[in-house]
Amino acid sequence: MAHRNAETYRQLYEYFLKRDVEGAKELISPDVRWHEAGLAEPIRGLDALVERFSTTGNLSPDVDIHDILANDEHTIALVTARMRKASGDTVSYKAVEVMHFEDGMLTERWAFMDAAPEDVQAFFADIS
Repeated sequence: MAHRNAETYRQLYEYFLKRDVEGAKELISPDVRWHEAGLAEPIRGLDALVERFSTTGNLSPDVDIHDILANDEHTIALVTARMRKASGDTVSYKAVEVMHFEDGMLTERWAFMDAAPEDVQAFFADIS
C-alpha cells in the first residue's frame, strides 16, 4: 500500500492534468511555496499558484510518474513531463520533484530537471 502522501501527490497530478483547480485546492496549503525552475523566487500562496496555472491554459501536459518515495513529511517523485502548445511547439524533460506535506496538505514544492533551463525557460516564456 502506498503512503498517503504518495497518493496525495498522484491525486494532485490528476487534478493538474484535468485542470481541476477546485480539487487541487483541497490538497494545497493556502500558504504554499512553489519553487519553479527558471523563477528567481517561489510562487507564494494558493491564489498566486492558481493564477500561475491559469496562464498555462494553451498547454497540453502529459506527465509520466516513474516512481514516488514518500514519508510523513516529504514526497520525492521521478517524472517525465511533456508539454505541447496549441502552436505545436513541444518540450520534454525529466524532473525530480520534492514536496513537503503537513497534515496531508502540500506546503512546499521544488523541481529539479535535467533539461537545459534555457530550453524550458524559452518554451514557457510567453505564458509567464
